[in-house]
Amino acid sequence: MRTADWAGFHALLVLAAVFGLVRIPSPTRLKLVAWIVSSFIAVALGSRFAPHYYLQLLPALAIPGARGIVAAFHTWKKPAMSAAGLLLLVPLIRFGTRYIALTADDLREHEPNWADVAMDLDSQHVARALRAHAKAHDTLFVWGYRPDIYVYSRMISDSRFWDSQPLTGVPADRHLRADHAILSGPAAANRLALAASHPDWIVDGLGLLNPHLRPESYPELRAWLAKYRLVCRTKLSLIYKRVE
Repeated sequence: MRTADWAGFHALLVLAAVFGLVRIPSPTRLKLVAWIVSSFIAVALGSRFAPHYYLQLLPALAIPGARGIVAAFHTWKKPAMSAAGLLLLVPLIRFGTRYIALTADDLREHEPNWADVAMDLDSQHVARALRAHAKAHDTLFVWGYRPDIYVYSRMISDSRFWDSQPLTGVPADRHLRADHAILSGPAAANRLALAASHPDWIVDGLGLLNPHLRPESYPELRAWLAKYRLVCRTKLSLIYKRVE
């Protein structure tokens, strides 16, 4: 279903790629088909079909797609242009209103009311809170997968762990909704290793989004977390400071 949805959204690209492959000489066509097939296998690995995995397919389809569009315009100029315009209405309708709303918020100097950027905005709020209270060389650990918090705060982890994926066994492409560990074997040992670290700050960027994966849900981390106190919270995150 996700593959069909993706192909429908990228209908112009998919149809143009098919049209282009038919008109590309056989040896090159076979190489391009092999590239497309291997890219789709990469998308399908793990049977998760996360939306961003389909980025793997874009380069493989873009080359025959470009050839197909040029060939179609040369063969049937006006019908091909009309068909392309109609197919491009799909992404325009899907995202056009969002970009209008985004532009309106920007002109009014309001934060975007857009789900696609909500987590990034929250990370910026977290970083501002950290910069306001943290000392120059304080360290940070972020629970969840929120690497932008490290970037915005200019802070680093004091351990080999920078997010919760190796600690829960649940990958980031599903940990906002699911709690089933895919690779649980080393996770408990990793949690014990994390409990031996002493970051000055902990940001729980996952627990409010998926309570089943809160750090306090894991026995190995409860004594470690007891050394921290909640000092601030944002809409999606909890910020803890180590008790001196």
